[in-house]
Amino acid sequence: MGIYYWQLNEVDDAIEHLEKSQELKPSMGEGYKKLMLLYNSKRAEAAKNRDDASIDYYMNKVRRHEKSCQEIDAFSLGTEGGKSMYKTVRDLTEDAERLNMTIGAFNMHNLEMLPDMIRAAKEMGAPIIIQTSVDTAKYIGYNVIVAVVEELANSMIVDVALHFRSC
Repeated sequence: MGIYYWQLNEVDDAIEHLEKSQELKPSMGEGYKKLMLLYNSKRAEAAKNRDDASIDYYMNKVRRHEKSCQEIDAFSLGTEGGKSMYKTVRDLTEDAERLNMTIGAFNMHNLEMLPDMIRAAKEMGAPIIIQTSVDTAKYIGYNVIVAVVEELANSMIVDVALHFRSC
């Protein structure tokens, strides 16, 4: 029924029926993929309306369904059982491919840029890749950058990966 409602573009009914289907039999099939697309659509709509509560609501729904399917999905969302929002680039790109999403990658030149970059990702309801040069990382300190990115990702509830560029 959920796929049928999805085809009719009746989003709320599609979500309701696809959720029931996943509760009865968790799988990574077509229904699951459609449900993730619908959650991301609702999350993007919430971001456009600057509705933080709805962004968090749909992000949590994605995580809940991902967690229920971890046994059958070799590339489940999250690290440490889905608790940390700080991820690897591979985690994010695999998730994005599976959920039919894109990920922005943005250059960071100093720590002052990080909160606004991650806040913008939250407002868009999307994950983000923070890139920085090896020289910048040496100057600031690798451990400092990692600690700040991880703390901001977890406190703002945004999927964030850190990438050190060689040039």
